[in-house]
Amino acid sequence: MPKGDKLSWKQRRFVAEYLKNGGNAYKAAVEAGYSESTARCHSASWLSKDRIRQAIKATEEAINVEVQLTAEAHDEHVQAIYDKAMAAGDLAAALRANEQWGRRLGLYQADQSNETEQRIELTRHQEQLNEEAARLIVQQRIKLHRGGLDGPSVPEQEGKAV
Repeated sequence: MPKGDKLSWKQRRFVAEYLKNGGNAYKAAVEAGYSESTARCHSASWLSKDRIRQAIKATEEAINVEVQLTAEAHDEHVQAIYDKAMAAGDLAAALRANEQWGRRLGLYQADQSNETEQRIELTRHQEQLNEEAARLIVQQRIKLHRGGLDGPSVPEQEGKAV
């Protein structure tokens, strides 16, 4: 930036806080050191200034580059683990590395929702089994109660198991 376009300390802090809090100019102005009563006025005027908007854009771009470099470093690390595992014949470790890379790329998100659906279905099935078990227990108790009042139950009379 040209010398006249330098930002003050409060303006640099405003830019940092604005990006940190997801774009809330008022909160950024308060965090930059302005009182709550003057923060709205300063935040609105700062966002209208080209040099502030340029600083926000430049900082966002720098953050995006840094995140991309971090992701690329992660991918390279996982690739190295995969290569070493394959060279050593450790297929389990190679598979784990491959799965880790797939997760970072978002390839397994559909599986997570499918897993949730499977858990819901399993819960429903378990509830059905519990209801069926309760129904059978009640039937057995009724049979035992009747057998106790009316004599032995039918299978005991015939000497056969049900």
